[in-house]
Amino acid sequence: MRKNGLAVLLAAGLCAILAVHCGDDDITGDNTIFRGILGQWQWEKSCGGYTGGCIYADSVDYVVYVSFSADSVYRRVIDDSLVFEAKFHVTRDKLPNNDSADFLEIEDYFIRTVIEGLTEDSLILADYCIDCYTSCYSRRHP
Repeated sequence: MRKNGLAVLLAAGLCAILAVHCGDDDITGDNTIFRGILGQWQWEKSCGGYTGGCIYADSVDYVVYVSFSADSVYRRVIDDSLVFEAKFHVTRDKLPNNDSADFLEIEDYFIRTVIEGLTEDSLILADYCIDCYTSCYSRRHP
């Protein structure tokens, strides 16, 4: 009886893990959002935090770029120095209000990021947490 109970408990735990993890669908590659973010983006501003204030690119003494490559590599560059590089992918998942959203999942980055807006020349990324930031970027043309 004890072995059966342990087996049921382990099976239930595995099902719970799979149900939580499989809630998001990896849509990298064939997705228009994935293709749309490819390239280099210059940081313009970030708003949020517990004060709700904004930080603007023209009010700081550094330049920030992020880039997304077709081989799923994310890079963050500050003043021409690479400060972070990791693999990324795009997923579609549900928000608490049951709406669907596109998420930017960056390996070794502890906060999920919602792709709130994307046009040919602008990108809006929101950290998916309480008191976090929403950042706006403009496409950097070569």
